[in-house]
Amino acid sequence: MLGLATACGAGGEPGEGTPRPLVTRPSPLSSAPIPNRVVIEPEADTYVWASLPGTNYGTSTAMSVETTSSFSYLRFNLHGIPAGARIASVMLQAVSFDGWAHGGNGNVYTYLVPNDTWSETGMHWYNQPAVSGTDLGSWWLWYANDKPVQVGVNFSPKLRAPVQQALDSDGLISFRLSSPGYKTRYYSREHSVADQRPKLIVTWFDASSQAVLEPEADAHVDAAQPDVNFGTGETLTADSDNHAAYLRFNLGSIPAGAHVSWSTLRATGYSGPDSTGDWSVHTYLVPDDSWSETVLTWNTRPSDLDSEGNPAPALGSWWLEFSGNPPLEQSVSNSSQMLIAPVQNALDSDGLISFRLSAVSSVTNYRSREYPDASARPALSVRYAYPPVWSSLQAAAIFPTADAHVVSSSPTTNFGTQQSMLVNQGGSETFLRFSLANLPPNARIAAVSLVATAHSGYAYGGDGNVYTHLVPNDTWSETGITWNNKPAISGGELGSWLVRYDADKYAIQLGINSSPKLVAPVQQALETDGLISFRLSSPGFLTRYWSREYTNTEAHWPTLLVYYYLPV
Repeated sequence: MLGLATACGAGGEPGEGTPRPLVTRPSPLSSAPIPNRVVIEPEADTYVWASLPGTNYGTSTAMSVETTSSFSYLRFNLHGIPAGARIASVMLQAVSFDGWAHGGNGNVYTYLVPNDTWSETGMHWYNQPAVSGTDLGSWWLWYANDKPVQVGVNFSPKLRAPVQQALDSDGLISFRLSSPGYKTRYYSREHSVADQRPKLIVTWFDASSQAVLEPEADAHVDAAQPDVNFGTGETLTADSDNHAAYLRFNLGSIPAGAHVSWSTLRATGYSGPDSTGDWSVHTYLVPDDSWSETVLTWNTRPSDLDSEGNPAPALGSWWLEFSGNPPLEQSVSNSSQMLIAPVQNALDSDGLISFRLSAVSSVTNYRSREYPDASARPALSVRYAYPPVWSSLQAAAIFPTADAHVVSSSPTTNFGTQQSMLVNQGGSETFLRFSLANLPPNARIAAVSLVATAHSGYAYGGDGNVYTHLVPNDTWSETGITWNNKPAISGGELGSWLVRYDADKYAIQLGINSSPKLVAPVQQALETDGLISFRLSSPGFLTRYWSREYTNTEAHWPTLLVYYYLPV
C-alpha cells in the first residue's frame, strides 16, 4: 500500500498532545518472500582512451580497460523493476575476448558514476564523468599469449545499495570499469551476439508496505542572519559552513512494532554548484526533535551531539550538480542502509525523526514543504513489514567440500583430484557436494544459485542444457567415486544452464542455475544433515568445468549462492 501521509497541514506544527493518526495494520508477513530476477542489458556503453582524448567510441562493438589510459562506462535502465521493490542481489557481468597482463594489480574494479546524463555517442576522455566513493567490487581475468573468451563477474554485496538508490530515484545507474594493472577488452552492447553483451542481473523482492511522509516541519538557518527564521519560506538551503537545512518527520502513520526494511530521503534541488568539486550533500541525524519550524534560527539550531556528547555520523548522501542548462530542477535521494536503524529507533520511541542537510563544498537549494507543487516537496519513504517476522535478506557463497566427474568409458577410474570436471552427452557426469554447516540452522531459504565456470567444450547437437539433479546420498567419496559406484539421483531436474562451444572451443563461460526448484531441497538439507549433493549432466553437449582443486583462482571454483532470512 502506497500513500502520501502528512502529519499536519502546511499552516503550522502539531500542538502538544496531538493524537497520532489512526492506522490500519498490514497483514503479517508469515512466510519468507520469494525473489524475482531480471537480466538487463545496458542502454548505453562506451570507453575512453587517453591516447586519442577527443575521440568517441560509443558505436564500437568493443570496450577497453587498461591501467590509467582506458576506462569503460556502462549505464543501465532499471525501469523494468517495479517501484518500491527491495533489491536482494546484483551481479555485473561482461565478456572479455582480449587483453594483456602488464603486471601489478590486475583486478577490474567497478565504480559508481553518479552523473547518468553522459552521452554514449558524445563521451570522450576530456568529458568523462567522475566516479564517487570506493570500488563496488571487482573481477580478475588474465591474458598472456592465448586470448580465450572469458566472463568477468562482479557479485559484490556493495552493488546492492547504489542500485537500490537508483531504483528509488531516476531509475538509472552508471558504472565505470578500470584496472590499475591489466588490459582487458570486452564486447559492448553493439556486439552481434546477445549472450556476450554486458549484463546487470538483479534479484529483487516485492515490498511489503510503504509510507511516503512529507515533513511536519522544515527550515534552514543562515550564519549571516543568525537571528532570522526562514521556516515559512519555500526554499531550504544547505552548504558546508554557513547554511543548514533541517527536516522533521512524524512516523505516526506507520504501525508501532513494524520492522523497517528500507528508507529513502528525497528532495528536489533547483540550484547548486556548476563548477568542479565535490557535490555531495550529506544527511545527518539530529537527536533533538523539539525544534520549532517558526522559531528555528542559526543561534537556536539544535545540537548534532548525541546523549554522550559524540557528533552524529553522516547517514549517507546524494550528489547534486547543475550545468546551468534547463531543466534546473533535479530529484535527488539518499537510500543509504545507514538510514534504517535511526528510522527504526525513532519508530520504536517517540515516532519523530529529524535530519540536517549539509553540502560538502557549495550552496545547494531545495524546495521546502511550503512549495505549491507537492511532487517537489521533501519526502521520507519508509518500507516496512508488520509484524517483524523475518530479518533482512542475507547471503552466503559456499564452495563444494567434494567434487568429481565419472566417465562411462573408464568405469572404475576416479577423477576426484583433477582440476577439471567433465559433462558429456550421457557418457560423463559431474557430482558436487556442499556443506551448509555455516548457515544458521533456523534460516529460511529464499533463493539459490548454482554457479560453475566452463573453460572448454563442444556443441555436438540436440539438447545442450546442463541439468542439475538432486543426489540424496551424500556419503559418496571424492577420491572413491567412479562410474560403477556413482550414487543415484532422485526426482526431476532442478533447473539448468546452457553454455555453447562451437569454433572457439576454449572460451571461459559461466553456467548459472537460479531455478526456484533449488530452494526446497536446500531447505530440507539444512534441516537434516546439512549436506546437499547435485549431479550435472547433459544429453547433447560436452562441457568442462574448473573444480575446487583448480589452483589459479578461487573465483573459478563451483559455488552455491544461498540467500536466506532469519526469524526475528
